[in-house]
Amino acid sequence: MLVGVADDAVSHVKWIERLLVKMDEPRELPPDGRLRQQLREARNLLAVHRDERVLYWRLTDEHTPRVKAAYGRLGLELPDDSIDTEIIAYFPPPGATDDEIEDGFASIGTVGGGLLSLRDLYFAFKQLETELDELAQEYRP
Repeated sequence: MLVGVADDAVSHVKWIERLLVKMDEPRELPPDGRLRQQLREARNLLAVHRDERVLYWRLTDEHTPRVKAAYGRLGLELPDDSIDTEIIAYFPPPGATDDEIEDGFASIGTVGGGLLSLRDLYFAFKQLETELDELAQEYRP
């Protein structure tokens, strides 16, 4: 959900950038193009897993052909487990074992085998907040 909401926010940022161009004040707002692309790819990667989580993985213990193709296209190593092992939060879950931490379950702030850094995304959105506040001050009566 976090990645989907972040991608929606970037869509809104693109509209603001278009408005600024129309006002002859072009400006690129955060996140930068690289991070935007990583966000889009992570969102798409998680989307291809959606159906897999529900049934396919649970019945076959294999990834769907669509998931395999997505990982191949992105040049990422296909996980041995379900996508649940690929979405990594900021902290190890409470009660995480040393083996889980060693296996990467506690990798800080990544999605999809390192496809997206949640830390980088966090700081880009903090910068965006600052820049939007500045724009608001400039254009408010």
